[in-house]
Amino acid sequence: MKNCKKLGDIYHDYIANEYTQAILPAKHIEYNSVVVEKEQVYRIRETPIEIIKASCEKDCSNYEVRKAILAKRTAFKYKLPMFTRKISPILAFTTISPDIFDCAWIFPRGIVACKKQKKQSSITFETMLTLTLDISYHTLVT
Repeated sequence: MKNCKKLGDIYHDYIANEYTQAILPAKHIEYNSVVVEKEQVYRIRETPIEIIKASCEKDCSNYEVRKAILAKRTAFKYKLPMFTRKISPILAFTTISPDIFDCAWIFPRGIVACKKQKKQSSITFETMLTLTLDISYHTLVT
C-alpha cells in the first residue's frame, strides 16, 4: 500500500486507488474505517470521509469543489458519486449521506451483483467478496 503511515497493524491514513472496493465506517477505539481492497483489508484511523477528501487532495483537487461541480453537471441531488482521481478516474458512491458517520463508500468497479436481503442489501465483487450493508436495496440502487 502506497502513501500510508503504518502504526502497528493499523494505518494512520489511506488514499483510494484502483484496488479499493469499499471504505466502511468502524466504531472502534483505535480506528475509524475498514478499507477493503481486492486482496487486502486495512484498518485506518481516518474516517471514511477523511479518506475520500485526502484522496481528492492527492490528485490536487478539493472534495467540496468536486462535489459542487458534480451537483451542477449531473441529475444527482443527494448521495453524489465522487471521482477521487482525475487521471485514471476512480468513482465511489455513498450508501447514505456522507455527513453521517455510518456512511460507507462503495467503489463500483468489479461489482457483479447487488441483492435485496430483507432490510439489508448485499454487494458481491468479482473477487467473490460479499458485503452486507444496513441499507435497503432501493437506497443502494438509487
